[in-house]
Formats: sequence, structure tokens, C-alpha cells
Amino acid sequence: MTTYLFRLYFLTPYGFRIGVKVEGENTLYALSYGEAFIIPATSWKGMFRRVSEMISSNTKSMEELYGFMDSEGKSKAGLVTFSDSVIKNAKVYTRPHVSIDRKKKTSLERSLFNEEIVYTDKVEVKAIVRGEHELWKNTLLFLRDVGYFIGQGKSRGIGYIKLDEEESVYAKAEIGKKAEFNPLKEFLK
Repeated sequence: MTTYLFRLYFLTPYGFRIGVKVEGENTLYALSYGEAFIIPATSWKGMFRRVSEMISSNTKSMEELYGFMDSEGKSKAGLVTFSDSVIKNAKVYTRPHVSIDRKKKTSLERSLFNEEIVYTDKVEVKAIVRGEHELWKNTLLFLRDVGYFIGQGKSRGIGYIKLDEEESVYAKAEIGKKAEFNPLKEFLK
């Protein structure tokens, strides 16, 4: 089975919000560790899986690629593994926000809060893909051509990301050999 390594870069023109609420406070803080901000691997997996679901109805390919839970409750790992993204040198802005009751089209009672939005030009995520999958390639093409959202705040444009084909690279992994990365463009042909 061929294994591919990907170093994918995403443009983030409107910032992103992946955060946590601290009990007793009215601020949603950006997920961080020390001075760095984090996008967890689970967020990447969820975003990629959602895009794949939008462009394909092939459940078998989806389950192979991202894993699934069988009828007995046992999980089966997928053929794609993502890294966490660690973002350094980002700017964070705090904005006020209010939650909306979508049925009544009014603000919810006691729903004013602050949210931290992380701004950076690019975010890197690494992925390992075991095997060759047309669905993976098509998902990357969609993310290059259209983009998608990660994190919270989608209805306000926060979290929009688009694959930067120019900077992203891939390599075919071979045992005993150092990986030689090539432009992602070659993989997406």
C-alpha cells in the first residue's frame, strides 16, 4: 500500500474561532497552549469529512478514508491521519457577540458575550494518507477551488479557509528513504 505525506497550507483571510468557554465568564477564548493557538486534528478531520460528504455519496469510500463505528459499537480507524495545527505569531481580537433566537429572529436573553478570533495569514496541517483515493484528491480540489469553513462563526464568514496549492506539498513515503516533497499541483493533476 502506498502512503502519502501531505503538508497542506490554508489561507485564512477572515480569521478563525476554535475555542473554549470558561465557566463563569462571558468570553469564548481561542484554544491555545502557551503562546501558540491550536486547531485540533479532530477539527481538521471533521472539516475534511464534511467536504467529502458534500462531493460524494459513496459511503464505503467515506468510511475507508475517515473511519467509522460498526453496528457493535467498535470503531474502525480511517486511512487518513491529521496533525494538530500549532499557530504562532498570530493576532487575536476580541469581539462582542450576541446569540440569536433563529425562530423569533431576536437576541436571546442574557446572550451577550465576547469571542476571541485568531488572525493569521496561513495555517499548516499535516496529513498521512494510506493508499490512493480519488475521494481524497477530489476533496483537495474542492478546498483549492471553493474553500470551506473550520471552527465556529461560519454564518459570519469566520473560519473560511482555502487550500493554497502554491505552497502545499506532498511526498510518497518509502521505507528506508527520506521523503522528497513535491508541489501539490503535481498530485492534483
